[in-house]
Amino acid sequence: MVCPTWTEDFGIFGKLAKKRNSQPPLGILYLATVAEKRGHSVRIIDADVEDYNIDTLIEKIITNDFDIIGITATSPIFHKAVSLAKELKAKDFKSPILIGGEHINIFKKEAFFDCFDYG
Repeated sequence: MVCPTWTEDFGIFGKLAKKRNSQPPLGILYLATVAEKRGHSVRIIDADVEDYNIDTLIEKIITNDFDIIGITATSPIFHKAVSLAKELKAKDFKSPILIGGEHINIFKKEAFFDCFDYG
């Protein structure tokens, strides 16, 4: 499960944004707990915490051979989730890509793009 980086958009203020972001991605943490209790192995990647840019994030996802990828995004960073999913598809990533988070919950079909397999 992936929380894309969002602080890189802030330029020189990106470091400050990373330090002030005290909210972990609770939605994917809840889903990970349920998946683990049902016997699945789960890895959570918070790109800002792990200091991954989009290229590093894509490399980590592709080289780990995940069965499924879940991306979470609020409305202000939804474009980041779309970019990540499109980049993965462009690199011939075969596993299903799920989108979740506030934006897809609010806008539903309007926010479900071809780069996602499930929402």
